[in-house]
Amino acid sequence: GYRRKLRAIYNLPERPLPDCLVHYLCWHCAFCQEYRELQIRRIREEAWASRTVMAPPLPQSMNY
Repeated sequence: GYRRKLRAIYNLPERPLPDCLVHYLCWHCAFCQEYRELQIRRIREEAWASRTVMAPPLPQSMNY
């Protein structure tokens, strides 16, 4: 998830608990920490999110 990605990019330690326990036991604290880290580093949400573009399916016909 984002927490793991943040730690990898900014070399942050996984403490006081593993990421899965932080989100399970106190998910709102985890989101606040992640938001604070992004604000400290002045990262905009648009730059953080991946932009996936998909084309609509082509129209199909039943011509024989």
